[in-house]
Formats: sequence, C-alpha cells, structure tokens
Amino acid sequence: MRKIIKIRGLFKNIRDLYILYDTIKKNMPLFLRFITRVSLDGYIVLGIFFLVSLLLPPAMGEIRVNDEYLTWQEFWKRGEPLVVLAWASWMLPIPYGVLRKKRWVRPFLVCFPVIQVLTIGIVGFLFEHPETIRIFNNFNSTKDLLWYVFHLSVWVILATWYLYYKKTVVEFFNLEESRIR
Repeated sequence: MRKIIKIRGLFKNIRDLYILYDTIKKNMPLFLRFITRVSLDGYIVLGIFFLVSLLLPPAMGEIRVNDEYLTWQEFWKRGEPLVVLAWASWMLPIPYGVLRKKRWVRPFLVCFPVIQVLTIGIVGFLFEHPETIRIFNNFNSTKDLLWYVFHLSVWVILATWYLYYKKTVVEFFNLEESRIR
C-alpha cells in the first residue's frame, strides 16, 4: 500500500511541476524555459519507455536496438532499460531545481554532461552494455579524450556564462533569493 501512495505522490509532484511551469514561464528566460520543458517532457517519455519495456512480453519476439536484434532476455541482460532509467533519473532534478529556484541547480546544470556520462558509464559497465563499452573504449586515444574535454570545456564556459552572468537569468534566480532573506 505504501508503494502505491509513493507512486501517486510522484505523479502529483510531476503534475505540480507542470502547473508551476505554466505559472512561472512568462518570467523565465527563453533558453531556461526550453531546458525546463524538455527535461519535464523527456522524463515523462523515458519513464513511459521504461514502463513499456517492463511490460514487453517475452513472447513478443525480438527487439531491435541499434540495428541489432535482441530477445527480451538479452534486452534486459544488457541493461538497455536501466541505461535509459539512469539517464532519465537526472532529468527530473533540472525542472524541479529551476522552477523552485534552488541554489544547487546552476552548478548541477554546469556539471550535467559529466554527471550523465558517469552515471551511464557505471550502469553500462555493470551490465556490460556494448554501446557504453564502445564509447568508453574510444577514449583510449589522447585525441579522442582531448576532443571530449574540449566539448566539455565549451559547455562549462557557455553554461557558466548563461547561468551566472546573463542578466535575465541572474535576475530570475535572484528574485527568489531576495524573498527568502
């Protein structure tokens, strides 16, 4: 019974985030509004994917993943749904933090690519997910690693500028901080 109540509470909280989004979006900077909406909708879509993958019957036959056909057992053994769940688990804190104007959301967004890669990497290696292993094996060369670090650096610079120095974004987050004090 407690699990049912917790699930209902999760759906109520997600619905509350949508309601809060609709009331606050007029005051949000455009790109921040876009990130929040994509994260909310993405969380719902990936959650539905995970639930559907739970309900897929083994009798359904093979499932196609990246031009490779897998049986239902192989699909789960490789951890395909769990990789998606790990990736999706980081999508809900973004709209929650942005809409509630939490202090931790800006550093979280700056570090978001690293958090995602580490999470997917850990789940992928635990289940020996072939796509994850292939991606991480590409970091064997210094050139590939430097290319990733370059992209990560560009993200950090742009995200830091946008979240900490763009006037409309700073004002959006400081409105709540001034009310708290």
